[in-house]
Amino acid sequence: MALRPDPIQTVELNRLITKVSLVFIFYGLAAYCFPDSKLPGPVATFFTMAAVSQSSLFTRFKSKILNSVVPISSVQQKYSKERESLCQALYSISQYQHSAKSWNDSKRSMFRTMSWRQQALVTQIGYPERIKKIDRCIGRNALLLKDLYSRAMNEHGVSALEVRSVARQNSSEYYRVVESLCHYARDWSSAGDVEIKPLLDYIKSQLHGVDRDSTLVVVPGSGLGRIAHELALENFHSVHAVEYSALMYLFNEFVYSEDPEEYIVHPYLHNYSNHTNTANQIRHINFKQVGEKPGNLTVHHKDFNDFSIEELLTKISQGLHDPAEVTHVAKNLVVVTAFFLDTAENLLEYIDSITRLADELPKGGKALWINVGPLKYGTAAKVELTHEELSLLRKKMGWKPVHEVETPKLLGYLTDLRGLWQGKYGVTMWSCEKLR
Repeated sequence: MALRPDPIQTVELNRLITKVSLVFIFYGLAAYCFPDSKLPGPVATFFTMAAVSQSSLFTRFKSKILNSVVPISSVQQKYSKERESLCQALYSISQYQHSAKSWNDSKRSMFRTMSWRQQALVTQIGYPERIKKIDRCIGRNALLLKDLYSRAMNEHGVSALEVRSVARQNSSEYYRVVESLCHYARDWSSAGDVEIKPLLDYIKSQLHGVDRDSTLVVVPGSGLGRIAHELALENFHSVHAVEYSALMYLFNEFVYSEDPEEYIVHPYLHNYSNHTNTANQIRHINFKQVGEKPGNLTVHHKDFNDFSIEELLTKISQGLHDPAEVTHVAKNLVVVTAFFLDTAENLLEYIDSITRLADELPKGGKALWINVGPLKYGTAAKVELTHEELSLLRKKMGWKPVHEVETPKLLGYLTDLRGLWQGKYGVTMWSCEKLR
């Protein structure tokens, strides 16, 4: 079966050929009219180079070349898995504006494949102007990402060469960057309260009677860290946000700043479908950084399955005079899983890891597990349990039920409440405990 050409690339190539052809026509006419002049040659060369260099085809080709000519061996450092994913995330962040503009250019290119009559009609109702407005909004989103990128490069001691050396060809995770950017609206603006507040309300309702001074809190899959932040403000001894995604980790770090800035974020522009009007598509939220991260909050970039209380306590004990004091402050545990369990490829590994954390507590300690989230498993899940099966499994693994909301609550996730499509999840809410 013959491969079909990409229609967008075909349009871009035709546009480039048209521009170059016009330059050659100009050169021919100029050379004919001014046979003794040397000016037409350099002018034609300049405009030809300009047309080629400004085309998106050349930009993609240049990117591929740059990614291929920088050898991995040129950076004399062995990367850990976390370090490599961090550099990959930084590369993706650095490519946001280019990727978003290319995506928006594809809308412009597809529009130009219509007949002249159709283009004229759509132009009269303002469609090309909407595309221009999206370009400008992409630029404003990029301002935040440029600051995030610069700060992360500096704080983690990463060089541009290091980022390029681990960036695999065609590996920019554009849509992951968009998702992370949209989480500023969900987690850190009033626009997201409708999704976040019900989760926080239930989590806090299950913490009555929990001794804050002797309890360590772990939030796996913490994302941009709003839930972990709110729990840290509850004055627990320590709160540990554990995030596997380097992108989410970096976006979470950027929440905090000694010199807080306020940014404009356009979270809804990355999709042309399901909008009632242009104003809704390009509307923005204000994201203001938090001045100081709570002193009892630690954000970890690692796989939750590798997180260990024993290892953590060993590190803490190095800064304490009396090791017994460490055991005292870590007597109890709270694990909060929010929109997390169904992200597992192997759900049993998550449950085993949570149970292992509970079993690492000293004798007499108590572990409380609070869950809020749906059961929308990914395509590669090894087991996809029902809510009832999950409940039975927890009991078999030694977890005693404490509370459960009988009817799952319908909640959105990065949902555009002014859009024409508004998906919602049935969110289960329950808690259970395990004595050591």
